[in-house]
Amino acid sequence: MNAQYPIKFTALLTAAVWTLLLLASLGWNIARYDHEVTEQVRLQAKSFIDKDLSFRSWAAAHGGVYVQPSAKSPPNPYLKNPGRDVVTTDGMALTLINPAYMMRQVLDDYSRRFGISGRITSLNPINPANVPSPWEADAMRRFQEGGEEFGERVEYRGKHEFRYIRALHIEQSCLSCHADQGYREGDIRGAISTSIDMAPYEASVWSFTQVMLASHGGIWLIGLLAIGGSARWQQRQASKAARAEAQALESERLYHDLKVQQAVDDADRENAARFNAVMVATLDSFVIVGRDGQIVEVNQVLCDLLGYTRKELLAMNVAEIEAKESPLGARQQIARIVERGRDKFEVLVLCKDGRKITVEVNACYQPIEGGRIYGFMRDITERKRLEQARELANEDLKVAMRILEAHQAELAQLNRMSATIQICRTRPEAWQALNLALPSLLEGMSGVLAIKKAGATHLEVVAQWGGVEPESVFAVHDCWAIRTGGPHWALTPNNAMLCKHFTRAPEGPYLCLPLFIQGELAGVLTILKRAGQLFSDQEKRLIATVAESLSLELSNLDMRLALHEQATHDGLTRLFNRRYLNETLPREIARAERGGTPLCAVMMDIDRFKTFNDAHGHEVGDIVLQQLADLLREKLRRGDIACRYGGEEFVVIMPDSSLDDTFRRIDDIRQQMQTTELRRDGQTWGWVSFSAGVAQLSEDLSDGGKLLKAADQALYQAKKNGRNQVVVYRAGGWRNGEQA
Repeated sequence: MNAQYPIKFTALLTAAVWTLLLLASLGWNIARYDHEVTEQVRLQAKSFIDKDLSFRSWAAAHGGVYVQPSAKSPPNPYLKNPGRDVVTTDGMALTLINPAYMMRQVLDDYSRRFGISGRITSLNPINPANVPSPWEADAMRRFQEGGEEFGERVEYRGKHEFRYIRALHIEQSCLSCHADQGYREGDIRGAISTSIDMAPYEASVWSFTQVMLASHGGIWLIGLLAIGGSARWQQRQASKAARAEAQALESERLYHDLKVQQAVDDADRENAARFNAVMVATLDSFVIVGRDGQIVEVNQVLCDLLGYTRKELLAMNVAEIEAKESPLGARQQIARIVERGRDKFEVLVLCKDGRKITVEVNACYQPIEGGRIYGFMRDITERKRLEQARELANEDLKVAMRILEAHQAELAQLNRMSATIQICRTRPEAWQALNLALPSLLEGMSGVLAIKKAGATHLEVVAQWGGVEPESVFAVHDCWAIRTGGPHWALTPNNAMLCKHFTRAPEGPYLCLPLFIQGELAGVLTILKRAGQLFSDQEKRLIATVAESLSLELSNLDMRLALHEQATHDGLTRLFNRRYLNETLPREIARAERGGTPLCAVMMDIDRFKTFNDAHGHEVGDIVLQQLADLLREKLRRGDIACRYGGEEFVVIMPDSSLDDTFRRIDDIRQQMQTTELRRDGQTWGWVSFSAGVAQLSEDLSDGGKLLKAADQALYQAKKNGRNQVVVYRAGGWRNGEQA
């Protein structure tokens, strides 16, 4: 009991440490993923407010917009402006929509359409509808103490949502409405806030949590089984070792008594009688052998052990009962005992029934009667078997630990792959990361990852390794895994249904796993082995884990790219937006100055766009904007940057392009625009033209603001000259209707 207590305590302590390690790993992974999801929502909320602030800035810069009064847009009763309500010369009544009023209507409309609510508010509102909620009021009081923005996850009416709020500062254009409230330019007037439902994001976190619970639970169970099995085996070995030690001590004691008796007087009858009594009483086998190996005396224990009678053994030589597999022959062993005086060794002996047993021999030599060897023999066959079993158990434990370490290494590689993909900003970056990560993660296997774009009927290969030769593009029905909606095993290529997305048939077994994102096909992962090889259970489990991780990471990648697309592109024309222009123009100017290459900016404006809009409606006006955007995408170079600047204005940045080249290219686009009839779905609306101003980066126009202002001045000159023309900015004048 005392020997087993440390073993039990060690096993329990090891199990507790193992459980704590797994719980720590589980908690860290879930917390990390939850934090990343929250950051994604924060970026989405920030992008939403950036868009609204850009819209408000535009409206404020133009002093508001006049519209016809309606039930949806009645006159603003809180707007103190003598020019609020006007009547045009043709009798049309108009009311002024100021920036705050306009923002309120836009935010309400966006909330109804897309489910992302937003509002403007103030601690000192003019409109009672802008009174802040307790959360907004608390945030705005923080802004007065310092800070510009604040966001957090909250529970509201039984639902979790992410709320984000940013301070609104008084600008010069705002003082017309708010100066009488005592505000000055730069003061915090109020704030704009938004809230996003966290339900879909929490569902993603819960899905990730389930995967982590399953994987960590499996690892934890394997570890506990290994620890428990090792503890039970050590307890059994401790008990057997204790019994063996007791027997050894008893044999040593008897051997010592025998030696004392022999040292006194071998010829003494009393000693002989005592010696015979020891032979009978001992539990070990006893034998006396001459120097020639002839057996002189045995006890009954040895007779019972070997199955011979005493008479049969006394007529035999020890060489006759020694197995051939023994490392030393009987003669060599006897010579060593005589030389050393005593020896302890193990020997394999033959029983009468043919069995072979291992015995441990404690022998000593006495130079009497021509030399006698006295030996105690103990059957250790069972002990040897237990030792071998212990060695096998140790090997099994080592194998289990190696599997566990390999699984932990695989999880670490998966986490590194996930972290790398999460910081990729484009799909090509993600594909490059997968090309580097998958070969080391799926070591010893070849593979292909093919991705299906939304709405496509084919898949494109984005990652491949191990010398496999797939079709770079193949149809959805070419893969049996996609057809069946589950894993497709081809363990014996000669007797299996082979997929058609290989340039040549695989020589070894392969597996195709379809990747799904929210029930929609996202791609397929194909793993191959060499001819004659098979997939192990560990490899099958690893491949399934990698496929699940890829599905999750592809889903997250699509979500991040969609958010980035919304933040940097105009929703109508799909050109870059003004925010992207503000971020990109300084970088392009720095690159041009560093490389000594030219850079031109073009400001474009559709001629008489408002009149066209009034005549045909906003939907046709949108078609005009889209047609010009399509023409820019078609005619501009790959490195040119086309942006919708606002309304019917467009800006084009043309790196490494001279004034002459820029003028020719823009004028070609202008000529094609004015000769292309506007049509869609069988309807036509005539022709539309645009005017453009071109300016080149120079010492006088050394930053983005000056460059765009010069291009805008050239555009104004083009409008003044009669529209439908391209004018080049010159410090000393204008160049119009010809190459610069």
